Amino acid sequence: MKRIGLWYLAVACTVVVVVILAGCGGGQPETPSSVADRAVAETEAPGAQPTPQETATDEEASSEPPGASAPESVASPPPGPAEAETLLLSWERQGGPESRCDHMTIYPDHRVVAVQCTGGAEREAVEAVLSDEQAALLETWVERFESFSRRESDVTSVAMRTVLEGRGDVAPSADEKTVVTRFAKELFLSVTSADSP
Repeated sequence: MKRIGLWYLAVACTVVVVVILAGCGGGQPETPSSVADRAVAETEAPGAQPTPQETATDEEASSEPPGASAPESVASPPPGPAEAETLLLSWERQGGPESRCDHMTIYPDHRVVAVQCTGGAEREAVEAVLSDEQAALLETWVERFESFSRRESDVTSVAMRTVLEGRGDVAPSADEKTVVTRFAKELFLSVTSADSP
């Protein structure tokens, strides 16, 4: 009986050590240049020209609301009552010369809620509904892909974060994540520009 208990203890300790080392990148700290190199490599398609003005990193998706793990220098929008609902996709843009704090959420009923924000001053939320084509595309991603979070930044210090709450089991490629991020940004710009005077 003691041998079985010791065997289980040894296996458990081994698993814990492997998980810790995997989470820490094998114990090798990443330097800022290696993080930037990895981010640029992820966003470049084969044969594409490098885009030094923009970098992207992937984050482990979690159940945290958008902005919960934003960089310290970037303010996160306060959580609203709608965030208690299940999300399909969230997108936010923060920082830069205009101190952007924009955010957008897409819900399972394909309702889109977008808020333009500058310097902490939010404009009234704009609501829209995805077109049939947009809804079909988003549902395809949600059903196919695992959940993921992707953060991008550019030379103006604007940081964008896209979170897809996937239900699938396929890990999206860097190019596929870029497509989802582009979809979210273009949707935000379309919804909010339609509301502008």
